[in-house]
Amino acid sequence: MNTRPLENRGLRLQASLVISAFRQRSAGHALALVYPVLVRRVKEISKWCLNPVKFFTRRNRRIREFVARKLNDPHKLKPNVVGNYSAFPSLLTPESVVYSFGVGGDVRFDLALAETTSCTIHLFDPTPRAARFIAQHIENPLFCFHSWGIWTTDGPAYFFSDVTLMADSNGDVVQDYRSGSIANITEADYGFEADCLTLPSIMQHLGHHHVDLLKLDVEGAALDVIEHLLTTEMRPGQVIVEFEVPREISNLGPFLGRVESVLDRLNGDGYTFHALNRGRFHTDSIEFVAVRS
Repeated sequence: MNTRPLENRGLRLQASLVISAFRQRSAGHALALVYPVLVRRVKEISKWCLNPVKFFTRRNRRIREFVARKLNDPHKLKPNVVGNYSAFPSLLTPESVVYSFGVGGDVRFDLALAETTSCTIHLFDPTPRAARFIAQHIENPLFCFHSWGIWTTDGPAYFFSDVTLMADSNGDVVQDYRSGSIANITEADYGFEADCLTLPSIMQHLGHHHVDLLKLDVEGAALDVIEHLLTTEMRPGQVIVEFEVPREISNLGPFLGRVESVLDRLNGDGYTFHALNRGRFHTDSIEFVAVRS
């Protein structure tokens, strides 16, 4: 069994692709190919350099205070670290239904959960990159991949995406989409259209009447998806979720109000909340496990 959990996203690989692009094409065509990738890299480096400063801003103080107030309770039982997320695998059996939305090029959580519980993991990601990653690198009989996105309505939706480079089957360097975000959390200028379904529609397609664990790493769409879920009777046993925090301070208050409303609704439905243990605290997203008793 091939259990490679991560695709190669290293700077060395990208640099080699940039060099290959200039070898394969004219300087003008190569520059047009590489330019969006270089712009993204500059933004990432700038963001990384500013992180120590941003950590002490009023915006991030509010996020830390919110997480401490709503999620951090030292008396609660801590979830287990499972790959690069946290969960309660002891609540699952080989017959459990697990939906994992957001593959990208990283299935550490899914591989660890499958090994621990022996249950089938339904993986969902509408990006062509994710489908290639699963097909080329992952051979696991407990994985079932679906190319649907999850949203609040059924039908096609536009996903904004940063551009990356890849080598096609002929070895030629071409542009590829790095990920997909309906909410456009990276303020990308490019994108693609893909089919989306609501959670109840997905369950109907797959013949499931319940979901034991729902993981949402969906690039800014999770808050809308959970709010829509609360309008239905569907309540997963566990919900692992990332709510990406808006960058603008003017949008922070309404965002935290929506998150608090969701937590209150879930709490009223019997859920308790546990902050994810991912090795560090950051303020780009609010991440937690919700478990229904």
